[in-house]
Amino acid sequence: MWECWNARNRFIFKDPDHNLSSLGKKAIDFVHSYRYTFDSKSSPQPTAHKSTWSPPTPGCLKINLIVLRNDVLLDGAKHGFSSSAPIIEEAWSCLHALKSFFVFGARHMIVEGDCLPLINMLKTHQIHDMYVGFLVRDIVSFTKNFDFVSWSFVKRGVIG
Repeated sequence: MWECWNARNRFIFKDPDHNLSSLGKKAIDFVHSYRYTFDSKSSPQPTAHKSTWSPPTPGCLKINLIVLRNDVLLDGAKHGFSSSAPIIEEAWSCLHALKSFFVFGARHMIVEGDCLPLINMLKTHQIHDMYVGFLVRDIVSFTKNFDFVSWSFVKRGVIG
């Protein structure tokens, strides 16, 4: 709502030709983010997910956002205190891993993680959270550098 007030002030005092459709989109994104936050907390949706870990298909590399397994080509970790939400940390991890594997020369990737909201946003490109939305857009944009990228949700116990 603060954005609406600022847009009103810009319209009245500075820029009468301000793009109102942009403001409308921001307001709609905010409402979707708000709804998604409360809907996902009140009614988790049951889905069937992998119960065992499987290696990548031939010609692909697999990025696991929690732990690396078997023939580890690259690894990385971040230590320290973070005040970000877990989904934001997962998104940063995903973007960093994709960039690292791209520099390594990989072009066919399977990305798996245990953060279902993030995996769903990456699969569908439907962003319901404006805070993580910027990172999701960066990830989706960066994946255009690859020949193939797939997203997979796996339960935490399966990953580790």
